[in-house]
Amino acid sequence: MSARRCSCYCCASSRCFSVGGEFTGSVSYLVETAPQHRRGLAGSFANFGSTAGMLLAAAVAAATVTLATPEQLHGWAWRLPFLLGGLIATGGFFLRRRLRDTGYRPKAARPSDPLPLKQAITLAPGAMILAVLFTSGYGIVNYLTMVFLPVYTSEFGGVAESSVLQLNTAAQAVALVVVPLAGWLSDHLIRRRTLLIAAFVAEGAVAVGCFALAGTGGVAGFALAQILFGILLALVMGTAPAMLVELFPSAYRMSGYSVSFNVGIGIAGGTAPLVATSLIGATGNLLAPAWFLMLGAVLAAGAAVLMQDRSRDPLR
Repeated sequence: MSARRCSCYCCASSRCFSVGGEFTGSVSYLVETAPQHRRGLAGSFANFGSTAGMLLAAAVAAATVTLATPEQLHGWAWRLPFLLGGLIATGGFFLRRRLRDTGYRPKAARPSDPLPLKQAITLAPGAMILAVLFTSGYGIVNYLTMVFLPVYTSEFGGVAESSVLQLNTAAQAVALVVVPLAGWLSDHLIRRRTLLIAAFVAEGAVAVGCFALAGTGGVAGFALAQILFGILLALVMGTAPAMLVELFPSAYRMSGYSVSFNVGIGIAGGTAPLVATSLIGATGNLLAPAWFLMLGAVLAAGAAVLMQDRSRDPLR
């Protein structure tokens, strides 16, 4: 394994420790403050914002490298993206301080009441297990299609790293448009569970073909595979947030959602590139990651089948 590939996979795995943060809190807030017929759209904006942030970071980095001379870049210009990020974070801090209460407050806790996480585990064990299984499959699909695939194509498909990164960014830009559209669709036309099952079934169906394209189809093959994967994943990103929030009542919503999300996405998703690399080494089959992706898609789709769809019900 090359040092560059190892560093890319280690970077991808380290992202699992930063997944979540306040993401689940922002999703819960967005869904709770939205009208019933817009909860899917509202929840989708958490993923819309995170994707937009990554695209903005890539654009600022590219602009800095393009506009600054090598001497300026090494001397002071490298600080400019960090300065801009700090200004945006400061604005977000002051915006947060002025957010209104959602109105979904559990009754006042007594000293003898169990912690919210304990309530989630004891009162809704089925929802917790299904949420963990769903987010584990979701995490595997996410990391293999948007983090692992570009490095895979660069290593085994002979496509320049600069080209795969540019196309990966383009796929994320396409996903940025699809994410809120998927949220809106789940509010008005297609129930959330149905849309999620369809998206993961499609991910599994195209997995082998897309990895074959990425490995042997050159720039055009990778572009087709990456954009298709990006669109299918965007359907999940726009639908899953509200679906997961709606699984739990307000008494332990944050704890149930946050733990299940971070366990699934962080552990199963964050380690997926390393597992995929190990599968290639153990089997000698360059399509082994595609079969692992199919496993993740089946796991997520199967969990979605068993999850309760409350997209048309009042929020508990």
